[in-house]
Amino acid sequence: MTFKSINDIKDFAYADYDLPESELLAMVAFDKFRIRYLSESTSEEDFERRYMELRIMANNMSYEEFLKEKYLKR
Repeated sequence: MTFKSINDIKDFAYADYDLPESELLAMVAFDKFRIRYLSESTSEEDFERRYMELRIMANNMSYEEFLKEKYLKR
């Protein structure tokens, strides 16, 4: 099964491809979630763990995950 990740979308965006609205929305939602999630860190160790989790999510999850309500809120 192949899917398009957030990092795939970012690569296309940086290469100046036209992206569908859903992919743009997912990219923005991920970036907002990333900022919120990292800002909730309680220590440097917690921040590093969260940062690694986000890298894994951006590489290994479909962008469609980030179109879900829990990522779109705020």
